[in-house]
Amino acid sequence: MTTVRAVIQDPYFEQPAWLQNVEYRECVYLSKFSTPADAVLFLTLLCGYNN
Repeated sequence: MTTVRAVIQDPYFEQPAWLQNVEYRECVYLSKFSTPADAVLFLTLLCGYNN
């Protein structure tokens, strides 16, 4: 079985005002064990790429 894992690298975009502030890390792995902070970093990166 193939496993797909989302990896966030260099998430250094300014966070939108509606997201809570979290500590930035070099790399975040998203999985079913991810924390709410991991999800916020993912949304920050997504919003940063999409302006």
